[in-house]
Amino acid sequence: MRRYTREASPDFLTTRWEQWGERYKNNRIRSYGFVFKWPTFQGKKINTLLEPALSNQTDGHCSFCDTYPDRGKEYSIDHFKPKSNPEYYNIVCQWENLYICCHNCQRSKVEQFNENILRPDSEEYSFEDYYIYNYSTHEIDIRPDISDSKKIKALATREIFGFNHGENPKAREISFDRYRGKISLGETIEINDFPYRYAIEML
Repeated sequence: MRRYTREASPDFLTTRWEQWGERYKNNRIRSYGFVFKWPTFQGKKINTLLEPALSNQTDGHCSFCDTYPDRGKEYSIDHFKPKSNPEYYNIVCQWENLYICCHNCQRSKVEQFNENILRPDSEEYSFEDYYIYNYSTHEIDIRPDISDSKKIKALATREIFGFNHGENPKAREISFDRYRGKISLGETIEINDFPYRYAIEML
């Protein structure tokens, strides 16, 4: 997970998110089976307007694992605090609760949430404060020298997003080998063209 800076909320969202959230909350209270649908603005579903804005903040990478579209397949918007939880019905359209997210992270996180999950747009967050990139296994290890409270956050985030699950370590290894191959050939490197940029930055 690589830190990024969140930009200001789009004007149309700033003035309407509370209204849309209240509408969703009321619908869910009336019918627990009510299915969330993105509101529309000027005839367009707002997710189609928000996805480019959210993606621009991360240079087209997943907010959480930092994969890039060549592996990310479908990108969608993650509700950090899940829309299925009654506590968060009213923030379903709040800018600060929305993150661009790859299919793999969405599938791992689903509706999970706890207060220990790290946010990549938090000013206090940086990869190296919580994690070590293991260049042998291409897994993301927890820093052994951090406080217990930081370890809890690092573990919760790693597990909920499945950073070391399935093919994720192998995908990072392939990307890293591709990066080293281009360097060895003397090719010009643009870091934003690679997934898992934190691995490159820690070299």
